[in-house]
Parts: sequence; structure tokens; C-alpha cells
Amino acid sequence: MEYNKPGPNKRVCAFVIDYGLAATVGICLAILLETKMAAWTNCVFYMLLRDTFGGKSLGKFSTGLKVVDVKERPLKISQAIIRNIFVVLPVLPLIEYFVMLKNEQGRRIGDKVAKTMVIDLKPQTKDSVFFWFSLVFAGIFMAIWMVLIAYIYKNHPLLLYGR
Repeated sequence: MEYNKPGPNKRVCAFVIDYGLAATVGICLAILLETKMAAWTNCVFYMLLRDTFGGKSLGKFSTGLKVVDVKERPLKISQAIIRNIFVVLPVLPLIEYFVMLKNEQGRRIGDKVAKTMVIDLKPQTKDSVFFWFSLVFAGIFMAIWMVLIAYIYKNHPLLLYGR
């Protein structure tokens, strides 16, 4: 079966949304639970498990993308975790981006190892539009994080400096 390959800007936009939401929720949990570990743990777990709901994370759902098994079987939880290990480890998301650009099918290392691919369910929207959406979402998340960090600095300074 033939699938629509999503453009790189659309995939980056989905990643920005996913990472932004995971980090924002993580920072809020760190404030509520008064521990830095909550922020880190939340981000890692969300990023690892983000595609386990029908092959769609919140970012993929909002951009019209879906992760599927290359043999057209339902995506397994293990496949979702394996493909996302490569975006949780430091520096690898950047390497994954360049691999995705160079690959004819738009598959990154995580997709190849997990035997998955990302398909575009709404190809009628131009990929260049998602470049601007990515910038807007990144700006919104950075503004939210600055407010949260200012709150932490004022009310929970030990979360910033630790002991």
C-alpha cells in the first residue's frame, strides 16, 4: 500500500509540540512535588510512550501524522518505545533529523530499528506552513517556561540550585 510521506517541517512541528508539552508538564510536576526528578522522569516517559495511542502522540495528532508498522500491522508498544529511545538520548534528535532528511522514505534511525514509518494523514497542507507553526509553538513554550522558572526562582529556589 502507498502512503504519503510527511515533510520534515511537519515532523519537527509534531516533535516541538510533544517535547514542549512534556517539559511543561514536567516543570509543573516538579513545582507540585518539589523535586527535579519529576520533570526529568515525566519528559522521558512521555517521549518514550508518546506514540502508543494508535500511533499518534499529541503532536502527531495535531499535525495529522501517524506512526505505523512497515508491514501494515498495528503498532506495538515495544515498537513505539524502541523508535523513541533515539529521541530521548542527548544529541541523537539532531542526528535523527539529518538521517530523516537523507532517507528516501523519510525514516529515521528509530524507525528503521523499530520497523516503523510515519505517514501523513493530511497531505493537503503545505509542509512550509509547519515551519512557522514550529517557531510559534517553540516561542509559546519558551515563554511558559520562563514564567514557570521565575515562579520557581521566587518560591522554590532549591529546585533550581538543589542541595
